[in-house]
Amino acid sequence: MGRPIGQWLSNCRRPGALSAERATQFAAIDRDWCPAWPIDWQRHYAGVKALIVDGGAAADEITPGVTVHGADVGRWLVRQRETGPSCPTRSASASPPSG
Repeated sequence: MGRPIGQWLSNCRRPGALSAERATQFAAIDRDWCPAWPIDWQRHYAGVKALIVDGGAAADEITPGVTVHGADVGRWLVRQRETGPSCPTRSASASPPSG
């Protein structure tokens, strides 16, 4: 596409960037369009997911030092296991994307 869609969506997620009507329209498409979990958490989660789903790795193969785009997803995964998911949620029903 050649368009910086990620940057545009990031700008839309900023507080006050959208009218309530527009935010409701986004939520109708995907309730997690503006997740409560921070971008750093999302990047690590996406990296682990890519290694497992796209790369065929087993979760126990993702150890500290394994990186995706410079992010140490192995260290992040160990931290998630030791301390429990550090993913904040909007409500009891909100959760990170599955799959």
